[in-house]
Amino acid sequence: AEYMGHIEPISIEGMRNRSKDDRLNDNECNALQKLSGQINWVATHTRPDLVFDSCFLATHIKCPTFADILFANKIIKKLNSDRLQLKFHALDLRSLKIVCYCDAANANLDDGGSQGGFIIYLGDQYGSVNPIAWQSKRIRRVVRSSLAAETLAFTDALDAVIEITTIIQEVFSMTENQCPVKFYTDNQSLVDCIKTSKAPTEKRLKIDIALIQEYLKSNPLSTISWVGSKGQLANCFTKHGSSSDGLLLILDEGRIPETST
Repeated sequence: AEYMGHIEPISIEGMRNRSKDDRLNDNECNALQKLSGQINWVATHTRPDLVFDSCFLATHIKCPTFADILFANKIIKKLNSDRLQLKFHALDLRSLKIVCYCDAANANLDDGGSQGGFIIYLGDQYGSVNPIAWQSKRIRRVVRSSLAAETLAFTDALDAVIEITTIIQEVFSMTENQCPVKFYTDNQSLVDCIKTSKAPTEKRLKIDIALIQEYLKSNPLSTISWVGSKGQLANCFTKHGSSSDGLLLILDEGRIPETST
């Protein structure tokens, strides 16, 4: 909170008559780069609701315009208006589980790229959850469909889940498969490809789907389920204007609502 209190927007006094497409001078570029770094630190450590905005701003740092200063200042306004503190609730250590929401937006970036994101919670059988990891980043290659974007975003989430599960098992002396994982996605085609013999039309996806299937087969307590768009808690990690109200409510109360399960 003390660090966030020292983050100031870039003054636009004397710039109000400039076009949004105007390129920035060296001093303005340095100021924007510094502010972008500050926003990224906050989003990475304490404000998951800002992680997509931070990532989007970072993609414009190489050739910034006046519009990027306005966008960065808008993020600071949101940061200051929605004061948020992460709360970590007590969990039953005998019934730990992982809950992961994964999402992607196909071709929503300026150059046709796609954005993927996820949030991972550590919870227990009584419904309490705490956020332990989140991410929003550009998907590693250009894709042709929503299914492809969702699949690649899911594999990134799966990598993070495997690492976190391994750490939890070592810390709490758990046996393998003792910590179940629940994955949620709002893409029904992805669920169908994973749960059935339905093959994706893109041959490049077959390997990624097979990897996911192999993981679920070797971890019988782990599942993947479809969740409606309104219950998708990772929406704000991949899209402009997506509401983060549900995400912020869970961070405050430590419980996932029924609409998201």
